[in-house]
Amino acid sequence: MVQTFLVKSIAFNGVVWSLAVEASFYVVSPLLRRTPIQVVVALIVVSAAFYLLPTFEGSGIIYTVAIKANSAKYFWPYAMGFLLYYNRSTVLACALCATGCALAWLAEDQQLAAMTVGASFGVLLLARSGAGWNSRALDYLGDLSYPLYLVHLPTFILCYKLFGWTTPWVLLATASCVAIATYELIDIRLKRAGPACLNRLSASISGASAGIRPPRGAAEG
Repeated sequence: MVQTFLVKSIAFNGVVWSLAVEASFYVVSPLLRRTPIQVVVALIVVSAAFYLLPTFEGSGIIYTVAIKANSAKYFWPYAMGFLLYYNRSTVLACALCATGCALAWLAEDQQLAAMTVGASFGVLLLARSGAGWNSRALDYLGDLSYPLYLVHLPTFILCYKLFGWTTPWVLLATASCVAIATYELIDIRLKRAGPACLNRLSASISGASAGIRPPRGAAEG
């Protein structure tokens, strides 16, 4: 969690800082639930201001801390999702989607960042459509979310190193295919094998315990 505030990332696993930020948001969620919507919107504006701060050489210590305050810098997408969870307005969802895409584009100048925000809101609007046909598809997409999180960065790196691919939709499509393969070939098989493995492990432990149990006569003696 200290990487949320002391932002020098662990060299061998830089992604850990994003998990620290996410954990800090979970900590404040109960307080956020009791906060008036106007205050949440104000916090989104403040967070967006942190997010848009430019980086340049020779900035003072206060400014340096501000541009590296990851918990403040990345609070706005979490707060947007929090608002949408408790407010089912499609107009609000579209407005926040447009705002998020604009922020990602202005700050990162990357199509991939804006595409990620837009796709997230698109999935949310699809889920709210109420169509029964998409429930299984959305459930499957939820199952893929964690494998996608795990494999997307190494997939991007390999795509660039091996093939020189930099087009955002190509990278996203490739990472999605890798996530599907990971889920189908590893996750599902482990889930199916889990109960049997646990039963065998339990039987082995029980057998070992019975083997080392002293005979009844010896115990009485």
